[in-house]
Amino acid sequence: MSKKFSKILEDSGIIREQTAPYSQEQNRVAERTNRTIVAQAKATLFAAGLSDGLWGETVHTTIYWKNRSPMSALTKCVTPLEQFS
Repeated sequence: MSKKFSKILEDSGIIREQTAPYSQEQNRVAERTNRTIVAQAKATLFAAGLSDGLWGETVHTTIYWKNRSPMSALTKCVTPLEQFS
């Protein structure tokens, strides 16, 4: 929340939208993304017959897949990884 951080965001063209603490309902996009990741990780564990001990690795893998899958919301339907880099 420092002025230096705010300046970096501004210089990068990033618009910061703050929410009240402990009020997840204010950020529906992030909450929906989290639910999608958890659901996909659960489905992957179940389909592969893996134990819950691999939960963390499965979530990392799910996010890896998500970042490398094309999204229509991004310019020219590119992957988030391509858009970021």
